[in-house]
Amino acid sequence: MDDSNRLTLEETPDANDLNFVRERLNEFNRLHVEDDHHKLLTIFLRDHQGTIVAGLVGATYWGWLHVELLRVDKEGFSNPGFCGTIIPGTPSFC
Repeated sequence: MDDSNRLTLEETPDANDLNFVRERLNEFNRLHVEDDHHKLLTIFLRDHQGTIVAGLVGATYWGWLHVELLRVDKEGFSNPGFCGTIIPGTPSFC
């Protein structure tokens, strides 16, 4: 870095700045790799009353699952096989 650049740490970055970084990364990736078939993913496990007892927020791309957030409350833990419900194919001990 030269004297004309400055490094900043921002706890609440501007949405336009975040989008700029994402867009530039996506442009670079498109030049060097095949389409990632990116899909946003949100999965909820609801009880009989419709209350969310577990949830996953993430995305899929290049055949991978990226989990950004995973929350399970105590009712979700008491539900046998809840991991397999949220993430099919996970071990039953989860």
